[in-house]
Amino acid sequence: MTPHHLGLELRQLVLRQRLEGRDLDTRRLQAAIGDLCGAEHRDLVAPLRYLVMSTAFASAAGQDPPLADPRLLGRLQQELAQMYAERLCQRLQPVLEGLLGMATVAPEAPPAWEAVPSAAAVVPPPLTAMPYASAPVMAAAAAPAPRSGPSALNVVLAFISGMLLMALAGIGLWLQQQRSPQPGSRPLPQAAAVSPVAPVPSVPPPVAPDASSAAAPGEPVNQAAAASSAVAGSEVRALERSLASVNALYEALSAKDYARARSLFGAAAADQFDPTFFDQFTRVTVQDLRPISQSGSSVNLEGVVSFVYPDGSLQTETRTFTLDSSSDPPLITASAFGRVIKPR
Repeated sequence: MTPHHLGLELRQLVLRQRLEGRDLDTRRLQAAIGDLCGAEHRDLVAPLRYLVMSTAFASAAGQDPPLADPRLLGRLQQELAQMYAERLCQRLQPVLEGLLGMATVAPEAPPAWEAVPSAAAVVPPPLTAMPYASAPVMAAAAAPAPRSGPSALNVVLAFISGMLLMALAGIGLWLQQQRSPQPGSRPLPQAAAVSPVAPVPSVPPPVAPDASSAAAPGEPVNQAAAASSAVAGSEVRALERSLASVNALYEALSAKDYARARSLFGAAAADQFDPTFFDQFTRVTVQDLRPISQSGSSVNLEGVVSFVYPDGSLQTETRTFTLDSSSDPPLITASAFGRVIKPR
């Protein structure tokens, strides 16, 4: 996602809140900023969260229509410049333009005289497809169209280009004549193709059976099946423990038991479970958890999270979770917002 696209997404969230007739929910915007920025724009999370809490942003979002006046760009830039370095403010420039609905500036078209290719830049066609008789015609077609005003240099270049094309056409015709067999000539005998000798695969020496692992008479042992069954059983246990960790996390968040919640996620996922964000809901639940992928100790899940507001309204959205099942209990190392299923 480009910085300009990031600003457009943030603008859509503000316009959606205004369209629904609700007051600006800055905490909701702060949580969405962490999801939208992702790993490539992680350094923009803090300044954007500061911006949506500022008076300048509240004034711009409160206008009718909101975020529609390009003159607000300077005020938002000044707000960020008071707190953050110039290099970071320059990175935020396209984000602010997208936030205000400003289109990116397209590069200016080159002047007409620069768009006319010179005769020296014309690439001749392949030699094998150019008959000698058409060389003068192609040389004339390769020359640039006459332009107003004298240009001796272009005339000289066009002449040189035409001469080169004629010379190259002659060389191409001569090469074709050399390749084609002459009447009455016999083709040179070709050496018989020698097929390469396939290497003889090496046969590993027989391995003597281990006496300690030998099965008793009448009791066959399938070691491969046993190992596969053990791996499958380990993956099932890791998945069940990961599902239990996610359910336990949302039980703790809904009960406002943030000390217990912090024991279930790592530092990299802490910004997705900010206590100030979850304080605004009376209940939070996760449902329909399902595995997406599993590799080693890493387990990826997806579920539906429901937020219940004090007035009884409800919003549901999808969210993904990445867990490290090697810890006890499995630790949530990353989480990301998916999409809104039912808006408030």
